[in-house]
Amino acid sequence: MTHRFIFAALVLGALQPVAARASSLETARISLESSFGASLDEAFRAFERKDILTETGPCRVVDNKGLGLYTFEEAVETLAPCAEALSLRLKVPVRIDGGADKTARVLDLRFPARVTLAHKDLRDLNYSLERRGGKLLGFPARLVRERAQTPSSSSAFRPSAR
Repeated sequence: MTHRFIFAALVLGALQPVAARASSLETARISLESSFGASLDEAFRAFERKDILTETGPCRVVDNKGLGLYTFEEAVETLAPCAEALSLRLKVPVRIDGGADKTARVLDLRFPARVTLAHKDLRDLNYSLERRGGKLLGFPARLVRERAQTPSSSSAFRPSAR
């Protein structure tokens, strides 16, 4: 019996530091998980799609169903304050117009070429259009990235002929 008692005491004594280390490792693991999880949640939140038109005050008009039908010109005029608000939010000029083909009756939401399509707010704006079936105030709408300005041939540098 003494041998068993001594053996049990040795085993328990040897396991005590291991248990203490395991406990501290578990605490460290939980701490890392909560820290990493929080930052991971924030990172995922940055990529969540949002309805930017609902979040931007003057743009909420696109969801007012009781206002009746708009003519195309009225729709462009009604969305002008929305374009201004989007310009402030995106920090780039945004304009809404009837597009190049005036007979198509498509609302073009235009933004500069320097803005990448991966821009978070533009992704959100695209999502907003998707949620509304690609229509604003009853008319088809699309995002249009303007072409980069290239120097015209008349203003290009030409070396003088000698």
